[in-house]
Amino acid sequence: LKVIFHGEEGVDEGGVKREFFQLLVAELFRSDYGMFKRLKHSGAYWFASHGSLLSGDDGEYLQNYFLTGIAIGLAIYNGVILDVNFPCLLFKKLLNENVGLRDMNELDPNVYSSLRSLLQYEGADLEDVFMLTFDHSTEDFGKVSTVELIPGGSDVDVTQKNKIEYVNKVVEYHLTTSIAKQFRAFARGFVTVVNGKALELFSGSELELVVAGEPDLDFVALERAALYEGGYSSSHRTIQHLWRVLRSLKLPQKQKFLKFVSGCARAPIGGLGKLRPMLKIQRHADLSLLPQAATCFCTLLLPDYGNE
Repeated sequence: LKVIFHGEEGVDEGGVKREFFQLLVAELFRSDYGMFKRLKHSGAYWFASHGSLLSGDDGEYLQNYFLTGIAIGLAIYNGVILDVNFPCLLFKKLLNENVGLRDMNELDPNVYSSLRSLLQYEGADLEDVFMLTFDHSTEDFGKVSTVELIPGGSDVDVTQKNKIEYVNKVVEYHLTTSIAKQFRAFARGFVTVVNGKALELFSGSELELVVAGEPDLDFVALERAALYEGGYSSSHRTIQHLWRVLRSLKLPQKQKFLKFVSGCARAPIGGLGKLRPMLKIQRHADLSLLPQAATCFCTLLLPDYGNE
């Protein structure tokens, strides 16, 4: 893709395209659409259950999941790292890898811990201690819904004999049943763009890196690989001030700086030393200006300030 924003003169050498995808993703994941929910413990996105909103395979919501899958696939096809946080579970499902109880820890550590405790409990008084039946409650956007895991499950107690079946049913509900239509539509959109033998080369964790890049930002590697123009060099006083300031920033500020100069807040596979195009710091003559950036070329226009 080559992207042009209406009313702007930016030449797309990669930066404009990255910005387009970031804006697109930010729009798709808006909470008022109710398509994805943010997991409280990690901030990652996961499919909302929706319940009655998903009344048919051709519904508007399912079409939007299909289009979201296409957008993620197009980003991979165009080599764009997305500032979007999915659990690795999503990519394992896209690759048809086996998922199970351990993956519940990504979605809900509390449910995972409770299920583990249930499996490990050997007392004969399990029914009195846990007081569980074969139903399960979940919450999406403040709405609590309860489903029966088996027919008549609300009247079936969880015992030592059937606790493994109960755990399997809860895991299946969270990872598969409750989001089956949504995931199927998303996956159909994804493989419309990215499919065939190429996908077979990846594991779930590797595909996650291709989509979302490296979460860790090594600014030492970025400094080591940076280029300079207009009289600047690695030994110039202003450049040394700049890197001293950047190294002192907290992670959220580093992410904002990286997004400001490159259009993406995450590092490519291999870290910031592999950023393409590489960060270029160019001297700007007007000391009255704030720093400016040309994301098309990953260039920082930096006036020669006198101090940090």
